[in-house]
Amino acid sequence: REYGKLIKRMIHCGMAVLQPHKPKVVNGVFGVKTDVDQIRLIINMVRGNCACVAPPGFSMPNPSDFADLILPKEESLSVGKSDMDNFYYRILVPEWISQIMGLPHVWSDELGLEGPRRKLWPVMLVLPMGWSHSCYIAKRIGEGLKRETPAVMRAQQIGEGSLSLKEPQVGLYIDD
Repeated sequence: REYGKLIKRMIHCGMAVLQPHKPKVVNGVFGVKTDVDQIRLIINMVRGNCACVAPPGFSMPNPSDFADLILPKEESLSVGKSDMDNFYYRILVPEWISQIMGLPHVWSDELGLEGPRRKLWPVMLVLPMGWSHSCYIAKRIGEGLKRETPAVMRAQQIGEGSLSLKEPQVGLYIDD
């Protein structure tokens, strides 16, 4: 019953759609407790990842790049951060990709649908965290945003060589 409720919520939020036929790849689903009353949805994309070529290699800043910043004595440092909740789940995927992002089937009556009982297959319409290309796509989106923001365009990129703290710095970091 809980899985049916999850799928109904995903459909309502625009994260998934139902189809009458089995998608090319069916992946696993599980949750990880994050807080007292919250569970983070994880799509186990091992099977979906096997249906794809490896994503292009790329690098991104990580916490050690930020920790390596050295501030001269007598100087001050101001830091800002922006975090988007459910970031990947905000990015729509084309329909052809959704066919490798299938989820286990659900029965129509578990969703409260009328008519004869039938098997329905949910497919993701958004980027799952566990897809091997999700970080690469997020990096490309970040690069696009950086190109469109004048102040960010002028800033030195953290993680791309030595830094001078006399100039503004910017870095795109994905924490999950």
